[in-house]
Amino acid sequence: MVLLSMGWVGHAVAAQRPLTLRDALSRAVRSNPELSAYEYLLIAQDGRIAQAGVRPNPTFNANLENVLGTGDVSGLKGAELTLGLSQLIEIGGLRDRRIEVAQAERDGLQSEKAIRRLDLVAETARRFITLVSMQEQHALTHRSVTLAEETLAAARARVEAARSPQAEQDRAGVALARAR
Repeated sequence: MVLLSMGWVGHAVAAQRPLTLRDALSRAVRSNPELSAYEYLLIAQDGRIAQAGVRPNPTFNANLENVLGTGDVSGLKGAELTLGLSQLIEIGGLRDRRIEVAQAERDGLQSEKAIRRLDLVAETARRFITLVSMQEQHALTHRSVTLAEETLAAARARVEAARSPQAEQDRAGVALARAR
């Protein structure tokens, strides 16, 4: 039970720590599923690059003719078996071109990933700045209300002491209503 409560307290303290822009950007990049998918796309493209560098496989052919005929060539007596082995010979640097194309596609994927990452960082920064701005506006609003309340209390005390006219207290009341 003690371990659970200590873990909860540690989590509560961590939750109270303010989120910095660096933390927000790090979390966004680390947890974005689209960026994670690019890692797998790059691994797959590495496989395509390796495959592009492999020579074509040789092919083996077998043909059986004149089988199951009639008369003198009945059964397998007149059967002819033809075996063939062929190998495609690539000329003109075809394999090198395939590798270059596959590598260019990988470079394109890396560029797309970098663009997506920059877009994500920019959007996260924009939202973070907007949030901080709203928090500051909220804090300023609360401070404004507090100051207006203090001003109203001071104006009320001055009016009760007959040092200021009632209009000053009314203006302080209007300022408080605006602040709220």
